[in-house]
Amino acid sequence: FTDGTFEVKATFEEDLGPLSLDPTNAQEADQVFVLDPDWAEAVEIGVVRSGVKTASGRGEQVSTQGVAPSLTFSFTVTEFTRDQVYSILEVFDGCRGALVPLWLVSPLVVFEPVAIAANHVDVEVPAGATLGDVDDYVRYLGIRLEDGSVEIVTVTGITLQAGPVWRIAFSEATAATLDEILSVTTAHHVRFQEDDLEEEWVTDEAAQVTLSFVEVQDEATYGGAATFTDCTAAVA
Repeated sequence: FTDGTFEVKATFEEDLGPLSLDPTNAQEADQVFVLDPDWAEAVEIGVVRSGVKTASGRGEQVSTQGVAPSLTFSFTVTEFTRDQVYSILEVFDGCRGALVPLWLVSPLVVFEPVAIAANHVDVEVPAGATLGDVDDYVRYLGIRLEDGSVEIVTVTGITLQAGPVWRIAFSEATAATLDEILSVTTAHHVRFQEDDLEEEWVTDEAAQVTLSFVEVQDEATYGGAATFTDCTAAVA
């Protein structure tokens, strides 16, 4: 810019050494990701369906694949300490970006619990919801407790009770009481949508991280029953 002021732009790539994680070691993750999105930023929940698009005459024909669509999630998390930010980055690194799946509790709280037993929870019917749609597409619940813990349970059926109440039955037993429940919503088996993550630091402590996930279908069908435990950081 002058004879004494200049600017240098440089790009650096980390050298993978002997302590680097093997990116081909893809197995199952039991990590549960519970995050509170920054609702001042965009929170997006979408639906995607795998398929094949082929030319047909002067138009195109789309053939869908799989038995159900997948949900996508994208939202921003604002944290105010370096430890909180690094705990998110630790999960991302442990899951090798988009390689290893994990569990995500939906940022949108769907249900209002009114009673709970060992193998079911009664919830108020969400406005505009139909029993058939929920019964078809809600496969897991995330029961978030006041102490910060989360229980992921497998939905086995949904029935209409007296009044505007649904009973959602699940296979795993819970000992939680109604007073201990912070929220009940859907849970999803997902993977990060991208292999890179961008951090925006506001100060040397506060930062924003935008996270994107896509729901995975039943991958056990394709083999691999081992348990992967590298995703060690629990975020609540």
